[in-house]
Amino acid sequence: MADYPTNYPSFTDLNGQATLAANNHAARHNKVHAEVTAIAQRVGKTGDTDPTTHEKKIADLQSGLSTTNSNLATTNSNLATTTTNTNTNTTAISTLGAVAVRTTDTSVSGYSFVLNENDLASNSSTKVPTQSSVKTYIDDNKEYYSLVASSVNTAVPGGYTPVALSTPCTLTIPVVSGRKYLVTASNSYMSNSAAAGEIDYGPAVGTTPINSGTYGASTGTYGLPITSRAIYTASSTGNVTFQIVVGCSNAITVRTDSPMLTAKRVY
Repeated sequence: MADYPTNYPSFTDLNGQATLAANNHAARHNKVHAEVTAIAQRVGKTGDTDPTTHEKKIADLQSGLSTTNSNLATTNSNLATTTTNTNTNTTAISTLGAVAVRTTDTSVSGYSFVLNENDLASNSSTKVPTQSSVKTYIDDNKEYYSLVASSVNTAVPGGYTPVALSTPCTLTIPVVSGRKYLVTASNSYMSNSAAAGEIDYGPAVGTTPINSGTYGASTGTYGLPITSRAIYTASSTGNVTFQIVVGCSNAITVRTDSPMLTAKRVY
């Protein structure tokens, strides 16, 4: 700041009521000059680098605010990017979750690679069956059997009236209404006590042969092993018990060695 001159002419104040001597005039200006100089030193000039001046402090604050604003703008931009990425990821996860198999899933319904196919007819090498399909397939193709591992002598009343063996050979299996089952009665050897004509032998439900009429035959005193097969159609779903029955034209005693029943679903 420029110094004020020290010598001033005398002058009259604006009201013309007093005259200020030159030396007093200069003193007054010097005092003002000193106060202004002190203020300038305290505040500082533009571009002042003195850290104690107010202007430098204000300039530093402004610079700091500018930096802070810039950082905030960068942060906001990063937040916006993060939000966009989060939304994108959330959408992707949601989309993936709709099609991916997860450990929390409790049903395979809707997955095209899972087949509920009881007969496994497609024989696919890329798809898997349900538990129900596997169990049904196994149950449907299981062969059941019952064996009496001894010789059984059975008194037959004659007239081809079928009776159960004196040591019954029975077999109980689960059936499904409308499905068909192949039931087989066989033995290792059969004979009768006297030459008495034809012996009928085969599977029955109770004492009713599955197939009517002759259901397996052996003639002569010492008949050969015979096998009798019949198709049983289930009339309801549940368990059915089959057994071997034997009959003859005359009243005789029939011997069967190791009679056996087998059954399985055919279609």
